[in-house]
Amino acid sequence: MKKNESEKEKKPHNRIAELRKDRGLTIQQVADGIGVSNGTISRYEKGTREPKLETWVKLADFFGVSVSYLQGISENSEPLFTLGSSATELKGMIDFFDS
Repeated sequence: MKKNESEKEKKPHNRIAELRKDRGLTIQQVADGIGVSNGTISRYEKGTREPKLETWVKLADFFGVSVSYLQGISENSEPLFTLGSSATELKGMIDFFDS
């Protein structure tokens, strides 16, 4: 397989570690901020474990960025909503993506 073909098939790398380091935070601080273990955050950063949608939303809210930006899909870092804005709206989005 050519190098270009394998690069196209790769998923975009998430920005969790980048944002954490830019803000001077430890893995433990991020873990405590969203209610998971530091090992879980470490695996998310390395890409060996993929967060569930609800966790992506928590991480995005924690960092104040959009989920797609955090996932490395978009260059737009502006969040569409925050967890504090509407729990009903959040539940509706989770239900939509789970179906």
